[in-house]
Amino acid sequence: MSEQSHAPRPAAAPLLTLLLVAALSGCNDAPPPGGSASPDQAVAPGPGSAAASPTGVDSAKPATDPTATPDGSASAAPADGADSAGAATAGKPGATGPDKAAAPEEKPGAVKSDKKVEAQYAVWLQSAGRYTVGKASTVQAVLMAKGAFKCNEKYPYKFKLGAPPAGVTYPEKIARKISSGTKQRVLSVPFTPTTAGKKTISGTFYFSVCNEATCKIQKKPMGVTIEVHEN
Repeated sequence: MSEQSHAPRPAAAPLLTLLLVAALSGCNDAPPPGGSASPDQAVAPGPGSAAASPTGVDSAKPATDPTATPDGSASAAPADGADSAGAATAGKPGATGPDKAAAPEEKPGAVKSDKKVEAQYAVWLQSAGRYTVGKASTVQAVLMAKGAFKCNEKYPYKFKLGAPPAGVTYPEKIARKISSGTKQRVLSVPFTPTTAGKKTISGTFYFSVCNEATCKIQKKPMGVTIEVHEN
């Protein structure tokens, strides 16, 4: 038998190795389960997930404060204990204010003289309580300004007494003690009764009222009859 020469066969191991490497390379391209996507891979938000805010603020929260007004400005909450009802009624018509004119000083049950009434004013003389023999007392001269007129604040008001009736003495002949006021003034006229019975206190009232254009200076004689009691 003659000796034959044989060429060596290529080994199968290198081919299998190449196939295995290729398979492993393909597996490395997919993200592992639960892994994060690559930076350039877009991920669609899932149901119920909130979109990220560029400012980092949670967009799921309300964009405005619950106390904000429609124009976006925040409404101030009332301070604790504040009376909102009182604040709401502060500007209602009919509320009493410092400029409200006082009612005329006309005492209920007082004895009055005849009133002197003009378009600009009314004046009268009235009693001021119960009169008792020997007790210092007063009657009142009342001025009430009308319409646009006001009591003249610079005028020296006075009541000049006439001759005293029997059973009456005057501590002064001219009374000047008068209350202040814009629409009315009350001047006290002092006297002391020395006997009981009806007494007429009389004299002349000097007064003035003004509006924005003019002032009127007036004097009016008047008298009031009062009853003096023994005690």
